Amino acid sequence: MRGEVGKNASAGEHYRFYRNSVHAASREIEALLRSNGKVVCDRYWLTTYTYHKIMGVKVQKKDFQSIVVPTLTVILALNHEVQIERMLRRGMSVEDRRVFGKQQEIANTLLRDAVRFNIPFILIDTQRFSPEACAELVVKAMKF
Repeated sequence: MRGEVGKNASAGEHYRFYRNSVHAASREIEALLRSNGKVVCDRYWLTTYTYHKIMGVKVQKKDFQSIVVPTLTVILALNHEVQIERMLRRGMSVEDRRVFGKQQEIANTLLRDAVRFNIPFILIDTQRFSPEACAELVVKAMKF
């Protein structure tokens, strides 16, 4: 389904699909928190909000008001040129192509939105750290 949405959906349809996915993930997160206490999620509401805002969709924070609120958001930063190089080297996905050339704007807007919405976050420069070191920083920040 995700692949079809990526290929064929309008920006608005794409947003609704991912917004609904965030709400579904929130229900799963809520159940996991009740049983375990800790959840790590890759891409959640802020990413969905920001990416689609950059794609020209009229997004609203209230679209996410009923979801589980993260206690920490981890923003992985990377030099724009290195990011483009990595995308081209690995092969670009349909999703990559949808926002190609807008990565810097997305990164800047994501940070501004995190600050504007008073979201607790850490920023990790992934160019300076290995994947293992990034994971260690996240674990320390989460106080596992």
